[in-house]
Amino acid sequence: MAQLSHAGSESDATLPTIEQAAKDPFMAQLSHAGEICALLEKSDGKASTLASDLLAAQLSHKDGIRALFATYLTGEGDDTAADREEIPEPLAGAMHKADMNLLVPLACMNVVMPTAMSSMHTDPELSANAARTARRGIRVLKYLQDKNESVKTNCDAIRAVAAGDDTENCDRDEERVEYWTKFFENYGYGEKEKEGIAQAMETLS
Repeated sequence: MAQLSHAGSESDATLPTIEQAAKDPFMAQLSHAGEICALLEKSDGKASTLASDLLAAQLSHKDGIRALFATYLTGEGDDTAADREEIPEPLAGAMHKADMNLLVPLACMNVVMPTAMSSMHTDPELSANAARTARRGIRVLKYLQDKNESVKTNCDAIRAVAAGDDTENCDRDEERVEYWTKFFENYGYGEKEKEGIAQAMETLS
């Protein structure tokens, strides 16, 4: 297990402790996430072990999950850890231990929101960056899809709401349909955004 301090090297000294990763508020978690994501870019065993322990702590609560993926999914370039075909093992292991009731809806948002933003942006570069974030988010959702049935439940509801299906007379989960209907309304998604979101959800079917 990772220790509560990382004094072994200068780079270790910048890492959060397990307790910090597990308990610090969102803004601090963003800083922690940058350090943890840097570990995922390395291939040595020590970095992998540290990342595994810190990610398990960070993904144990909502602020940590939000901060981790806000960092992991938005890294610059096209050759980050998030662009690999396989989810990095430390992250995969940490997601297995996470509360799926927290993780899955947030993972869905990590596809829905950047997909919508990619069509809302008028700046081509910003639109491309949002689309890249969505692609990375889809990779995470596809991984989770094989591990937890709530991914399909949420994605089916999102697809139904985005496509304008008759959600009152369908076999989707009523609570999830209501949740995502309110989410779309809160963000004011129009037909263009909904069309993109529906298409993104189709890639998960």
